[in-house]
Amino acid sequence: MGQIAERLMRKDLGLWVSDSVASNRLGWLDLPSTTSEELKNLFDMANSVDQHNVIYVGMGGSSLGAMTLAQIKASQGPQNGRNLIFVDSTHPHMIASLPTTDTAVVLASKSGTTTEVDTIFEFLWERIEKPDRFVIVSDPGTPLQKKGQERGIKRIVTTPNDVGGRYSVLTGFGTVALSFLATSIDDLVAPFDGAKKADLELAESVAKDLFEGLSHDKNKLSIDAPPSLDKVPMWLEQLIAESLGKSDTGLIPVPHDEHPGTADRSRVHLEPTNLNELGTKIFEWEATTAMLGSLLGIDPFNEPDVAAAKAATKSILETNDYVTSRPLELSAINEELTKEVRDGDYITVGAFIDPLRYAEGLTLKHELAESFTPRAVTYGLGPRFLHSTGQLHKGGPNIVVMAQLVEESKHEVVPIPGHNYTFGDLFRAQADGDLQTLQSRGRRVLRFAI
Repeated sequence: MGQIAERLMRKDLGLWVSDSVASNRLGWLDLPSTTSEELKNLFDMANSVDQHNVIYVGMGGSSLGAMTLAQIKASQGPQNGRNLIFVDSTHPHMIASLPTTDTAVVLASKSGTTTEVDTIFEFLWERIEKPDRFVIVSDPGTPLQKKGQERGIKRIVTTPNDVGGRYSVLTGFGTVALSFLATSIDDLVAPFDGAKKADLELAESVAKDLFEGLSHDKNKLSIDAPPSLDKVPMWLEQLIAESLGKSDTGLIPVPHDEHPGTADRSRVHLEPTNLNELGTKIFEWEATTAMLGSLLGIDPFNEPDVAAAKAATKSILETNDYVTSRPLELSAINEELTKEVRDGDYITVGAFIDPLRYAEGLTLKHELAESFTPRAVTYGLGPRFLHSTGQLHKGGPNIVVMAQLVEESKHEVVPIPGHNYTFGDLFRAQADGDLQTLQSRGRRVLRFAI
């Protein structure tokens, strides 16, 4: 094991800047030793839930790891027949279409104050209002946990408060979702067994190679994976983007890059074939990211710019001071971006659209990658990306040009119980809040109607 990896494993806080929050963020290093008894308790809990549909509500690190584990499980071996539905959007059409018959709900939030989780909780509680059909995953003593207890919810999974959200796949934020799909306890044990086999010498070598590449303007990382495993690059994208995109520096992760051989890119190919292999890759990349943060002289465990967009959203909802300027026509996107894009830049498509329209945004990403060859183009659904790549857009190197997409059609009215605004209001405020925050940081951002 290399020197940096050895220091990491003994939790040497001297690896990072003096004001790092690492002292309360290194619990993930102990997760591979999670006992089979703890995992069996999760497996038994999931099997005690009778419903066929399971809605999993979470944002960023609270859901992307869960999605990744679920996708690998779905691609291999026997299935248990559960219908696991991930919800990481406040789009009113998606919310209104959620099933409530024969449905259980998992509410996942590390802080217990996540707006998306809280509002969707109120919506689904009003329609179901049966404590035995709800599961809460949160750190100890959070507002979400307390609310669940007050409402009689018994299935509460408490997560370690010394593990940050993006490093939390091997806590309840990943394992609860997997437990609902598992056909045996072996499914839950597998990623932990894989994590124990992680090659930390390799992880350190990769961190050093990426650092060396950054010193030679290789500031982007192409992340390849088969189309059937698209959640794996998304998980790695949020880990790298939120951990390293700050202090005007960072590495730009580019999932499914159309131009991976370009001079400004490093490259990684990920194709885990089972949960064991996925566990290995998860732990290796968490270690690589933490070590690269050390080499870059930044704190890979904080997220200093994420709160700004949340505050802007809250202000808009309180004042009704929405953005009123008309968006640009989508047909002019190439022309308008050409005015802004410079050498070395990358383009990101931030799509505040119905998740059912995901493919439309993906098609646009491919078209922009062709039009602006060989520049990197990334793509994220809002508000999901606010909890992952949003930190990079605002705090990373100022080489990003955001093409924000908003829908032309009016959103249906879906009230939020206990609030004086609707899901349509919230969704619009999140788009406006991101726009305003990017502008306040001197980032180039253009809004287009789709």
